[in-house]
Amino acid sequence: MQSLTGEIPDRRHRRPLPEQLHIAVPLVPVWAVGMAVMVLVAVQREDLANELLLDANQVAGVKWYTGIVTYIAVLSWCTAVVSACWGSWLCWLAARREAMVFLLSGAVITAYVLADDLLQLHAEFIPHYTPLGKRAAEALLIGAVLVWLVRYRGQISRTRWVVLIGAGAALVLSVLIDAVGGWGRPRLQLVTEDGAKLLGTLGWATYFVASTADIVRSTLSSRLGALSREPVPG
Repeated sequence: MQSLTGEIPDRRHRRPLPEQLHIAVPLVPVWAVGMAVMVLVAVQREDLANELLLDANQVAGVKWYTGIVTYIAVLSWCTAVVSACWGSWLCWLAARREAMVFLLSGAVITAYVLADDLLQLHAEFIPHYTPLGKRAAEALLIGAVLVWLVRYRGQISRTRWVVLIGAGAALVLSVLIDAVGGWGRPRLQLVTEDGAKLLGTLGWATYFVASTADIVRSTLSSRLGALSREPVPG
C-alpha cells in the first residue's frame, strides 16, 4: 500500500541462507543447459571446439575492431528484445493483456532478427539447409513484421510511432540497397547499406525502450492511483 508521504514502501527484506537456496532453484536448469552445451563442445574435434569457444576475430586472425558495426547492431536488437520482454512481463502482472502480447510478439520477431544478424541465417543457414532462398527468407520476415504492424496498429498508435517509422524506413532502405546490384562503387554501396541498417537497428531499439518505458509508466500510474484511493486503516 502507498504510504502517507506518497512513497511506495520497500517490501524487500533480508533472506536467510535456506531461503536463498530455495530461490536459487531456477539456476539449476539454466546451468544444466549451459553444461550440456559445454559437453557437446568438449566432444568435438579440437579445431571445431576452438572455433566454437574462441572469439571470432581471434580465430580469423583479424583486427580486434573487425565487424564492430555489426556487433553494435546485434546489441541494439538485444536491447530491444530485453526491454520488450520486461515490459511484457510487467503488463502480465498488471493484467494488461493486449499490451503484453504486443510487446511479447515484438520481442519474438526481434529475437529472430537478432539470431539472423548474429548467425547470418538468411544468407548461410536457410539457403543451405531449407528449401528457401535468401530473398524468400527476407520476404517472410518482412511479411511477419507487416502482420505485426497491422495486428497491433491500435497499440502502436499510442506509442512513439514516428520513431518506429524512422527505424523501419532505414531498415527497408538497407534491404533495398542490398537487393539492387550494379553499383559502380561497391564501397559506397556497402557503407550506405550498413549505415542505413545501423540507423534502423538503433531506431528499433530506441522505439522498444521508449515504448516499454511509456507502457510501464502508464501501468504504474494506474496502479498507484488505485492504491491512493484505498482507505488508510486506523
